[in-house]
Amino acid sequence: MIYNNYRNPNYFFIKGYCLYGANADNYSIYTGASFFWVNTIDSSQKYTHIPQLFQTAYNAMQPPYVLNGLGRANNYVEEFRVGITGVGTGALTKMWTPIIPNSQLIVTSNPTPDSWSIRVFVLPTDSIVYVVIVTIVLLVILGGVLIGFYWKEKRPQQEFLT
Repeated sequence: MIYNNYRNPNYFFIKGYCLYGANADNYSIYTGASFFWVNTIDSSQKYTHIPQLFQTAYNAMQPPYVLNGLGRANNYVEEFRVGITGVGTGALTKMWTPIIPNSQLIVTSNPTPDSWSIRVFVLPTDSIVYVVIVTIVLLVILGGVLIGFYWKEKRPQQEFLT
């Protein structure tokens, strides 16, 4: 049975949010952080730009994270950027590459982009069982080939020595 990604066209996604903390003990959700990423779908690049919490007035009921589908992209996200507005410094941005689809990203930002960090939480899928089974079968086949070559190489030496 062959599986492809056309059964669930919106199966791949990215979920992320940006935390801001001037000190290491106190972090909060950053209002207005911008997420930008590039991924390839069918040999064409798709550019996505989404703000986090773009409205907080008038009792806005937005989630504190960004959730966006990647479409039929089987590849990694090639470029992932997060940008925030700095106080008196203009825009601060940081880029990471590559990012795994179907993952939750937590970006921890500080006053300087050099000290930013990203935590990636990957959601396991139902296909993990198939990946493990195929890996074990391939390892057994390769082990059998190696043992066969080992005995094939050793047999002529034993016949020559006796």
